Amino acid sequence: MTISPSIYKKLNYDATKDLAAISMVMDNYYVLLVRNSLPVKSFKELIAYAKARPGEINYGAGIGTPPYLAGVLMSKMVNIKMTHVPYKGVAAAMVGLMSNEIEVVMIGTPAALPQIAAGKVRALAVLSKERLPSLPDIPTTAEAGLPGYIVQSWYGIMAPAGTPKEIITLLNKEWGKIALMPDTIEQTRKFGFEPISTTPEAFAQFIKEDIVNWGKIVKDANLVAQ
Repeated sequence: MTISPSIYKKLNYDATKDLAAISMVMDNYYVLLVRNSLPVKSFKELIAYAKARPGEINYGAGIGTPPYLAGVLMSKMVNIKMTHVPYKGVAAAMVGLMSNEIEVVMIGTPAALPQIAAGKVRALAVLSKERLPSLPDIPTTAEAGLPGYIVQSWYGIMAPAGTPKEIITLLNKEWGKIALMPDTIEQTRKFGFEPISTTPEAFAQFIKEDIVNWGKIVKDANLVAQ
């Protein structure tokens, strides 16, 4: 929704004009994982290791995805050179990490949690402002030494532009109730999410800002879809 406008020259929709925001539903923050055999125990150690080996650290992600752009952003912020290895999806990248094909992935909590719990990968940091309830022992990037390195994707409810305001208001109100239900909180936390609700206006503004933020990263990556 907010990455594509910067990658594709021609889209058949405009997220800020053709859709009406109702509410954000969940944030999906990313976790920086390394393979167990990599001799680093912290985020700072990873940066030092990468700086000493320009281009030798491989990270896996689908092209144009948030994990791919997370690698671009991290490389720029700490002035390192990592090599991107394209995978078709999250599952394939995780298999690549566990089979020592690559050294690093930035991956969403649903895919990360089972492998972290099983001890098959090592988590160094969460790419969020605050520690995640699902990973309370893993430091944020700010705590790990890189403030401002935050990468998230999100889920939200939207309707076609022109939907009557009273319907937008009603759906927003109902989701606000659902987000607070114990069952909703319990089920979403199983996957490492936290249910949230916002006003339609706040969600719409967030989308506009997210398009701008991702646009800067896409430009740095010189990424254009063919």
